[in-house]
Amino acid sequence: MSYKDTFITISEDSPVTSAIEPVPKNQKPTIASIEYHLIKNNPYKFTQEDVQFNTYLIKNQIEHNQGDHLRDQFFAKPKACFRASPSYCFIVSDYCFLEKE
Repeated sequence: MSYKDTFITISEDSPVTSAIEPVPKNQKPTIASIEYHLIKNNPYKFTQEDVQFNTYLIKNQIEHNQGDHLRDQFFAKPKACFRASPSYCFIVSDYCFLEKE
């Protein structure tokens, strides 16, 4: 599932009242910190799938020029939506979300 022209808000029953920027662990970026920076530094540029795939590439230190084959292979297995993502509360704490024409 990929969202388009959608702003996802935090759940009404969430106890969270504030958020912080995710930080690397053991001096390595986490999935949450990678997703956060991709979205924050590129507001309204990426779809959810773009962020997930780019996060995978960055986390695994894979060159971006691997082509559509690697992307197709990555999405051959279902992926969780951002509401299940470790960075979800960080994403909504900022001004940006995902959109791509």
